[in-house]
Order: sequence, then structure tokens, then C-alpha cells
Amino acid sequence: LINILKDEAPGVRGSAATALAALGDRGAVEPLINALKDEAPDVRSSAATALGFLGDQRAIEPILALIDDAESWPRSAAANALARLGGGEALVGLIRLCNDSDARVRGTALRASLSVLNTQMSAQFMKTLRDDPDGINRTIAIEGLGLLGKPEAVDPVLKRLEDTDAGARGEAARTLVRLLPHVGEEKRKAIVSKLVGFWLQSRNNDAANAVYYAIREMPLELAEAAHDAYDAEAHHNLLPRKLLRWNEMRREISLRAYSRREMGQLREREREYHGHAWGIAPMRGGEGLTLMKTVLEIDLVGYSSLAAVLDETLGPESVAKLNQRIQDVIGDGLAAVGLARESTVMATTGDGAILVFEKAEDAHRFAEHMHRMTREYNSTKTEASTRLYFRIGAATGNITMQPRQGGGYDIAGITIARAVRLEAAARPGELLVDTLTYEALPPVLHPAYEEEESVRGKRDESFAARRSVMNRDVPQHLLTKPAPPLGDASGDRHAILNLFEQLIPKDQLDLLVFLLDVPITHHPSKMLSLFDRQTHLLNYMTTVPDGLQKLESELQYLINKQKHS
Repeated sequence: LINILKDEAPGVRGSAATALAALGDRGAVEPLINALKDEAPDVRSSAATALGFLGDQRAIEPILALIDDAESWPRSAAANALARLGGGEALVGLIRLCNDSDARVRGTALRASLSVLNTQMSAQFMKTLRDDPDGINRTIAIEGLGLLGKPEAVDPVLKRLEDTDAGARGEAARTLVRLLPHVGEEKRKAIVSKLVGFWLQSRNNDAANAVYYAIREMPLELAEAAHDAYDAEAHHNLLPRKLLRWNEMRREISLRAYSRREMGQLREREREYHGHAWGIAPMRGGEGLTLMKTVLEIDLVGYSSLAAVLDETLGPESVAKLNQRIQDVIGDGLAAVGLARESTVMATTGDGAILVFEKAEDAHRFAEHMHRMTREYNSTKTEASTRLYFRIGAATGNITMQPRQGGGYDIAGITIARAVRLEAAARPGELLVDTLTYEALPPVLHPAYEEEESVRGKRDESFAARRSVMNRDVPQHLLTKPAPPLGDASGDRHAILNLFEQLIPKDQLDLLVFLLDVPITHHPSKMLSLFDRQTHLLNYMTTVPDGLQKLESELQYLINKQKHS
């Protein structure tokens, strides 16, 4: 290998230097020092890198000569090597490279210097923060100051919450959280207040997300102090996506606090903060409690045909058993992601359910598990007709929740209708989500989704949405089945009653109520018979402008939806 350092091809010489470093033989130090003078810049770079890995102090002085190299690559390699070799001379050279004329060399030197933190580097980080025009380099300097934990860094870093570079602003937020233990109580409160104020005002997603996670990771007492810095009026005026993120953060902080307090004390504190029960963040609304939630509808593909065959051949009891089996599977899916059916399933639809989640991430994980579970189930079936596939849609937004006598909640809101429309537009094996749900997901889940598209709702409706294909074993003929067109709605009561009879399953009153956005106070009582509930809804819709036409249109939509599946 040492002889190959003299090969006529620069690429071969560079590879030889790298291989010598991998061998770890100190006998290669002198030949590698000679290679620092090679005419090819990439060979000089490889030699410097190799010497850094070998860790022999004899290499420091020759590598320092690369600080004035005409090419940037060898200078960057010198920075990394000097950081590895350490020592006073190496540090002096590293600081010189932190002030190189090339921004990339400065960045490499700054990044390398994070491994040799000391007082001298603190001064250099401050200088970079003040003078370097490159946002990436300022970001690295901020990180270094946070790792050093110097209280005097707080004020310069606070100013960087207004940096022109989003990365620097985000790193400033994270660093301020790291510096909190190193400052007094009053300073801590000022930092927390500044972080919350920045988060409320920021319109850059990357910077705002960094602040969001920084606040979440604060020690409990400081995270709670963030609530004191949070203006209630600003809370109501937030964009929906930002309000959703804030509510998620509040819930996590509350759960951390729960381990320290009795439930009653925690509820009392939450009421003091926001005037409502623990774990729920209100927005302005009408009846009940208006909340920001992620609503999901799940639907079994081909249910209507399967139910019709079972009813005809084995009787209605077999359909009831099928319905129960579907609900058991949904319950298993919720249990697998650590959620209780009682607090998540708001309504059942025979072949599926309407579920409400605190977090968009929980909805994604549930959908992912359901599709994986059916894929595993289908792998054991040789007959195609016995395989199961689900369609799932999810939307995020305001819904109204009101406790129901006997337990559970009544819910209302157009977000539920949007989730139903998205489920209908989803293909088997998919989760189809609206934009707000996608933006509420952790960034690590975003690659699971396709590009944004416009999907059709009912008639001229359309939604911006993204698909996540979670089961790729779905037969092609199920993926390409066209949706049938909707007919005209006359609003004739007799026609509406006939449409009720065509529903499979018959009892889809909950879905109709959601699609029509009927106020909770006018929901048909579940204590009534199916016919009486249908009559109640029919009578209510006569009081709504064009109500009967809307009811007929939604009935047509549900019937076409079951045909489409």
C-alpha cells in the first residue's frame, strides 16, 4: 500500500491512503506525511484524513501546513484531522480554519471543534455567531455554545431567535433549553417567555417545529411555566395546525405532571389554566365542548355484498356476527397501539367505525396496524373471496363533543363528514388524510405519504389530501373500481324512505347525522327504534333549508359508496 501511494493515478493514491488508515499501522505515518505534498488535492485530503485517524502527534505540524493550501478540500480535511489529533498547536490551527475564507471550510472546522470544547472555542463560537454570514455556520456555533453551557451565551443566543436563517433560529431554541439549568430563575422565566412568544409568531415551519420540540423537552417545572407565558387570547387566534400542535404539547406535559400529582389536583390546575377538564383544550364554539381532534373512518371493502350473501344463506344472525367480528378487529387494532376502544370509537357503522384521536400520529399508527393485520390475515387464505381489505380516511379539525347519558359522547362537526368523504376516496389498503392531518404528523412519518393531490368528495366537492399505501397486496381490480354517479335529489319523502331501505347495514343514522352536520341537540336518541330515529331525522331536516334534498343526496351518497366498495 505504501508503494501504491506513488501510483500514477490520483484516485488510486487516495484509496491507498484511506486503506493505510484502516490498517492502523503507525509505520505508514511518514509516507502519509509525504503524501500531504501530493500534487492532487484529493490525495492531500485523503492523507490528512488518514493521519487524523492514526492519531500520531508527528503529523500535527505537517497538517498545519495545509491551512494555507490553495484548495478547500485539503483545508477541510486538515480541520477534521487536527480535531482528532488534539493538543494546543492543533487547536490554534483549528481556530484559524474556523475563520477560513471558504464558508464550507469554516463549517467543517466548526463542526470538528465540537469534539474539543474549551474556553478558547467558546470565544470562537461567539465570534462566528457575530460575524459569519453563513447561516449553517452560525447554527453550528449556537450548538457549540449550548454544549459548553456558558451562561454568558444566553443573550447572544436569544438574539438568534430572530436570525435570518431558519436553521439558526431552530438551533437557538434548542440551545436555550440546554442553557436553562445554567441561569437563575428570573432568567429562566424570561427565556421560556421568549420561546413561547417566538413559537406563536413564527411562520417558518422548520423553526417553529424546533421551538415546539424544545419546549416539549424542557424540565417539567419549566414546561409548566411555559403555560404562564402563553396568552389565552393568542391561543384562540392561532392557525388550526399550530393550535393542534400546542394542544398535543399541553397533553404531554400534563401526562408528565400526572405522575407527580393526584388526579384531582391536576384537574384543578388545568381548570385554572384553561377553564376545562384535564387533557382537553377548548376553542370557541357552541354547544358542548369544541375540540381539535383527528377523526378517522374505517370501512371494510366489499361489506355490502358479503352481508347480503350471509343474510340470504345463513340469516341475519350471521351478519350480526360479522359486524361484531369487525368491531373486535378494530378493538384489537386500538389495543395494539395502546388506546382504549371506549374512549376512541365514537360510532359504529356495521362494516366499520368512526374514531376520534387526540393525535394525528395515533390515527396513523392505528391505520398502519389495521392494514398490517389484514395483510397477515390474508396471507393465510387461499380463497380470494375470504380475504379482507380496509379503506381508511382521516381529517383533523374542530368537532363538538358532549357527554352522553349512560357513557360515551355525542359528536358533531364537518371534520367528521370530511373524514367520511376521504375514506370513500381512499383505495383499499390506504390511509387518505387531509392536509391538516398530514401537517400534524411528526416529520419522520411524512415520507410514508405521496404528493398532495385533489380528491373528489360528493358531486363538486374536492379536498387536498395525501395517500399512504400501507397494504400493497390489494388486487388490481379492487383499486380501479369506478365510483358510480349520484342522481338528482328531489326531496320527496317517499323516495327518501325507499333509500333508507336500500342501506346495508340498515342503521347508518350516525353516518347520516355526521354528513348532514346535525347539531348534537337534534341527534336522534339511541333509545328509539330504527324507524323512529329515521323519522326524527326526516322531520328535523324539513326545518332546514333544502334539508330534504340534502338528506336524499347523502342517502344516495351512502348507497353509492356501498356499491363502490
